[in-house]
Amino acid sequence: MHEFENRQEGVLSVGGYSLSAAEAGSLKTEEDGSLLSVWSGDQGSLLQPLTGFSGHSWEKRLDDSTLRTHLRRPFHATVVAHTSPIGRAAGETGVLVALAWTGTDKAEAQAWTVVSSESGQVTLAHPDLGNWTINHELIPQLSPSS
Repeated sequence: MHEFENRQEGVLSVGGYSLSAAEAGSLKTEEDGSLLSVWSGDQGSLLQPLTGFSGHSWEKRLDDSTLRTHLRRPFHATVVAHTSPIGRAAGETGVLVALAWTGTDKAEAQAWTVVSSESGQVTLAHPDLGNWTINHELIPQLSPSS
């Protein structure tokens, strides 16, 4: 969750965990609704934007034509969610909410759904992990998932 106050026009972005690989061909990106993921073998990294975002892109290095930026291995992929241009009005504020995960458990690597929400609280449901209620003053009201 990120609260922002812009003073000039810009696009905000939130990235998931970068997944590195020794072989570029082992990196596989997937888009399933709002669940964005990259996998290399049994290791995965997911980003699930919940509110405030208008799209996404992939930050990747899949060959030697670009500079290496990941320290662990030569190749990587990272999903990055972004907003539409914002900040035209001085002091424009907002909140961005996204869930990020990394690991090897495919059962955990599924999308959360919004069960209920009101300002300051959201209850999420996961097929394997069950329900999760989060209370925080910055949480905006989110639309329930269908």
